[in-house]
Amino acid sequence: MNQTLKDYAIWQAISDLEMYCRSRRNGTYLRVEIEDREAKPIVSHALRILELCNVNLAKDPYGFANVRIDYDRSQNEFFGRP
Repeated sequence: MNQTLKDYAIWQAISDLEMYCRSRRNGTYLRVEIEDREAKPIVSHALRILELCNVNLAKDPYGFANVRIDYDRSQNEFFGRP
């Protein structure tokens, strides 16, 4: 996969998750269990894209439907790197 396309896909997926998922525990985790029917496929696809791009999603240690995205945004031009 072209690196620019991969970076854009990661940026879009993270942006979608941050838009549709609530932050938990001081913003460290995102709640990925969505009640809004229209947002469910968006969140599901975003999580799948991150998985396909080998972005680590750390699950909540307490078993809740929360994930933490372990990704260095400074390496992706779409996150505003000059």
